[in-house]
Amino acid sequence: MMKIIVLLMLTMSAPYAAAQSSDWQKMWDETLGAARTEGKVVVAGPPDTQVRHALPAAFKARFGITLEYLSARS
Repeated sequence: MMKIIVLLMLTMSAPYAAAQSSDWQKMWDETLGAARTEGKVVVAGPPDTQVRHALPAAFKARFGITLEYLSARS
């Protein structure tokens, strides 16, 4: 049953993935430029301690932009 649900969800989302803009790289570069102008990126995510500590460091190392991770504390 679970396989059918997953397959149905993938089938329903396929048109959205195919319709994604072909110039995604340009949009991503513009987003990174805006983040550099702002000075940081704020991301909300799950209250996972490992992610909360690892993601900001990895993002800073990869893009040179400070990432502030917001989550509910568990």
